[in-house]
Amino acid sequence: MTKAQYLAALKRLDLSPASQETADALGVTIRACQFYAAGDRPIPRMLELLLFMYELHGIPDRETSPME
Repeated sequence: MTKAQYLAALKRLDLSPASQETADALGVTIRACQFYAAGDRPIPRMLELLLFMYELHGIPDRETSPME
């Protein structure tokens, strides 16, 4: 996933490249989100797949997420 694809996916999901909401949704730190948005680090394949799944099914509500 390229930087442009990452930023476009975040935009489609109405997420900011550097917010706690984005970091929580992706399971990374805000700083990591900033690195990906700046193109300073490659976007891991797992994040690419996660963003794809979020685009298909939406971001689960943290209060009803089965992961907690």
